[in-house]
Amino acid sequence: VEANIKVSVGQTIPLDAEMPLAQLAEEIVVIGTRETVSTTPQSAVTYDKDMMEALAINRTLANITSLAPGVTQNAPRQAITMAGARSNENLFLVNGVVVNENLRGQAHDLYIEDAVEETTTSISAISAEYGRFAGGVVSAITKSGGNTFHGSIRDNVTNDSWLGDTPLTTGREDKLNNTFEATLGGYILRDQLWFFAAGRSFETDQQAPYYNNESYTTSQTDKRYEGKLTFALTPSHRFVGSYMDRNNVQLNSSFRPNPAEISTIDPSRELPNTLWSLHYTGAF
Repeated sequence: VEANIKVSVGQTIPLDAEMPLAQLAEEIVVIGTRETVSTTPQSAVTYDKDMMEALAINRTLANITSLAPGVTQNAPRQAITMAGARSNENLFLVNGVVVNENLRGQAHDLYIEDAVEETTTSISAISAEYGRFAGGVVSAITKSGGNTFHGSIRDNVTNDSWLGDTPLTTGREDKLNNTFEATLGGYILRDQLWFFAAGRSFETDQQAPYYNNESYTTSQTDKRYEGKLTFALTPSHRFVGSYMDRNNVQLNSSFRPNPAEISTIDPSRELPNTLWSLHYTGAF
């Protein structure tokens, strides 16, 4: 008896098998779409990379999470709220590691969008193993290598002048802003050691409104990197090590969208982020 099922992160999927009688000659083939909504008491929904490619939204963790029932972005600065809890009472994980920032409890943008395999949002009946949340748990996992080589190259193009004007618009920067993404995965030792690597580079310039109807130019340079190794010591013991790094440099940055005086603008600031993780799973 052979069966193919999909087990999403943070979910439990039942697998039932029936032994047919040997004398039966009939063959029944059932073909259907894969169900990503949990059938267990846990209320969870999973969105994979194919689903996100088909939707006309930015592939950020916040936008993916907002697709789930019971999730809104109505907290200050469009922070995520889940199941009626405060925005700082949720738990965000990337590859099993908590990535909450300390101000509003939102997720650090360490990941590379094209490297995310799937994202699961759980709202209720969540396992106590997570802890430290009153709203929900969002868990994203990135791609891994395998016995075949795979990769991708992507360029997202934006332009400040393509945006519609508002009563506060004082100018638009007519410049193409590119977001380059690349991924590559494969094997070093077939059936034993696999690798995955990804990179993302983003540069943007745009005009920001000022308190006296004058405008100034803000710019951002954002580079992200990811590396992952998966090692199968035996079929029952596996190690996964991953590294993520983000170098984010902003010019003329302001916490408030309309600063009241020039002293509130930071001419230059850097927001570095680094994440190391090591996971072991095994059966004795």
